[in-house]
Amino acid sequence: MQLIKVFECISLLEYLDGTSSLVVVQEVFTTGYSFMTPSGRISKYGIFWGPDDPRNVIREVPGVTHVAAMLMAIIDAVRIVSQCRFRFGDEMNTNGEMATTSSNDWPVVYTMAMCKSSNNGFNSASYVTVWSDKRCGQNTMHRLAMMPVTLFRAQLAAIEEALRQAVDNRLPRVVVVTDSQAFLLNWRKGWLKTTGSPVPNKFLYDRIRDLTQSDTEVRFRYEAPQADNSMWSEAIDKCFEAIDLPLVGKDRSEYKRDISEVKDMNKRGGIIWETDGKIHHGLINILEKATSVGFKHIVVRTNSVRLILASENWLPIWHRNGWRNSLHKPIADADSWKKIWWLKKTVYWELMDPPNDDDKAAAAQLFFSDDVNELQL
Repeated sequence: MQLIKVFECISLLEYLDGTSSLVVVQEVFTTGYSFMTPSGRISKYGIFWGPDDPRNVIREVPGVTHVAAMLMAIIDAVRIVSQCRFRFGDEMNTNGEMATTSSNDWPVVYTMAMCKSSNNGFNSASYVTVWSDKRCGQNTMHRLAMMPVTLFRAQLAAIEEALRQAVDNRLPRVVVVTDSQAFLLNWRKGWLKTTGSPVPNKFLYDRIRDLTQSDTEVRFRYEAPQADNSMWSEAIDKCFEAIDLPLVGKDRSEYKRDISEVKDMNKRGGIIWETDGKIHHGLINILEKATSVGFKHIVVRTNSVRLILASENWLPIWHRNGWRNSLHKPIADADSWKKIWWLKKTVYWELMDPPNDDDKAAAAQLFFSDDVNELQL
């Protein structure tokens, strides 16, 4: 089997930095082969852009010669390059269409990722976000904890982190800058291959898509990293720093936190708030009341272990994972939990026994008092 290294010569002129020099030259490996079987000749070709790259492909073609299969691989690689005609500064809306209006007054966040391999074959990656206006978001840097570690996953994680901040900060609009043409191309295609099967890392695409469906208008902009650009320079420095951070894994064990691990506070009795529906809907009522009367700190006393664990342990995990569970599926009643996330102040929890009639009678005297800052479920 012979490997042919094909440089993206056809695409070089597409990636001028707007001044003088070329900024991106990527290489791709192609191969083709054929062999005889009792049923006839079988031919295949492969295109490899890099580990976990969504453009990687292996295709079976009608019985052609070895050389023909190799040529078909080269032609297909050139075709893929010709589809990635994103110029420096091109912007795309979340519907996959190129933007036609200016975004000069939009907040801008730069995302970048880096991947390196050690001598023993272990890969590590980092990803960062850098905001042009620090009032809109906080610069972050992380080492990628997902396995297997790939550059494309790190790039997607950076985009997700940027969008999460934009949504959390309730920005009306944001431009997310990325150097990943593969992301833009596959986003435009709805994260589907030509065969109709999903592109790898669809769970990350789903989380990014969920964030783009919030009230924040989003644009994606393609830029190749520029060392003479202060934003890119800061992103590059942070990537180098983050790639050596300790590796902190995240797995389903986060959901196994015991109620004894959640700190409680002993407080006097207050309002007992009963709810006919789901108990977390009652929590929404409490938080809305606390917000309306201006409480800054409240104590929620409940006999529901699940409510405490969901609000104090699982809620931050769901938020971090794009309101998806450990199986990457949307959590039930996500809109209500998002509302709790927004409303929640500094909450102290106390687990109590189910209230009896005396508790309810005593609480009835306090129910209409606005002076109470302890609410019970």
